[in-house]
Amino acid sequence: MGATLRRKMTILAFVSALLLGLLAGCTGGGSKSGESGELVIWWADWGESYNKIFDDAVYKFFAPKVPDLKVTISHMKVDEKLLPAVASGKVPDLTYLNSGFAVPYALNGALQPLDDFMKTNHFDSAKDFSADVNASYTWDGKLYGIGLAADSPAIFYNKAAFREAGLDPEKPPRTLDDLSRANQKLLRKNASGGIERIGLNPLNIYVSSYAVGVAMGSEFYDAASKKAIVNNPKLVQAYEWIRNEVKAIGIDELDKMASAKASGNNDPFYTGKTAMVVDGFWRLLDAKQFAPNLDYGVVPLPKSFAGVSWGIGIPKGAKNKKAAELFLQWLLTDKVAGTFMAEGTNPFNFKLSLDTWFKAVESMSKGTPNEKYMSVWKEVFENSTINTYKSPAPAAYDQWLQQALDAVVHDKKKPQEALDEANKQIQLEIDKALSAAKSK
Repeated sequence: MGATLRRKMTILAFVSALLLGLLAGCTGGGSKSGESGELVIWWADWGESYNKIFDDAVYKFFAPKVPDLKVTISHMKVDEKLLPAVASGKVPDLTYLNSGFAVPYALNGALQPLDDFMKTNHFDSAKDFSADVNASYTWDGKLYGIGLAADSPAIFYNKAAFREAGLDPEKPPRTLDDLSRANQKLLRKNASGGIERIGLNPLNIYVSSYAVGVAMGSEFYDAASKKAIVNNPKLVQAYEWIRNEVKAIGIDELDKMASAKASGNNDPFYTGKTAMVVDGFWRLLDAKQFAPNLDYGVVPLPKSFAGVSWGIGIPKGAKNKKAAELFLQWLLTDKVAGTFMAEGTNPFNFKLSLDTWFKAVESMSKGTPNEKYMSVWKEVFENSTINTYKSPAPAAYDQWLQQALDAVVHDKKKPQEALDEANKQIQLEIDKALSAAKSK
């Protein structure tokens, strides 16, 4: 079971109560639509139980509004299916979108622009949506998808470990320099030199080259020239920071921790092997289950960012575009949007939904250990920027930046050399994507 699915299953009970309880309040008012035919929706496969939550919300609270419309939901690996479906002409009316694939889909003519829908329904892209998120679904000035949510991480830290290391647990690290100093003090070795505890694992999935690059002020793509710019001085500096943090611990030790893939009760943050971890909102509920007595705090990253966004779009060739737009109208109402995002991800793209989402989560957290962290998460959610390269070849960034980082932390290449090579390879993929789009 993957990390994303484990996280979603951890908070399943929380989601069920929130979705089914709050969405019940979204059914009243308004006349039923006379829309008929079939609305086919392709959605991500997040596991049977979680899929059921999405399905129940749609069938119980949207379908009754359109009694003559047959709604069919299929869960699958959409990223593998959509382009072949467009080529064959057998597409759904609505599709789940991963932000990393939205622009390539648009370049390949697989998605319909949503600008007319936005205008007709009086959605203001600047006021109601995050421009940063929408950039993940925009190409050549047109919007091809609506980002709904993304994972927004923060730093969880063990207060007891901080006290033992002589750190003030009420003054957690807020900058990269703070993190470096905390890591030095939290690192604990035994008499033979073996690692007993580290501060923050610099190779944590959320302490990526992107996250540290953002904190350093790096850009990744120049839209005007359509050029990759990952070999810029600020990203080089980010790689140097990660390399130095890795060296302080030892790459062999970190590789060993990565291969262990410990989770649940054996999660290194719960066992004390790591004093800090970067993770999302769901960690609050996870900690309550696996480490109910752990004395920990939560603080935003040096610069908040979000993981890959997910959203929704209308494929080219959709047979029931009118019904698809009706579904989007329903989904993007304030209360529905806020509630749909309550599975622990960040609803920051639809700004109107944030207060609804936050109030719902806050009420669910009253009387629990989570209550005191709500202000932290509101700060994270309100100040996040999306993890996107805003380029026509986002997958190439993931591949080559990771290869560059691996080479740097294993002392095979220096940061500038590794990023020069990554930039070259990424640019080849960008040029290939743009050339393919022109030929269509």
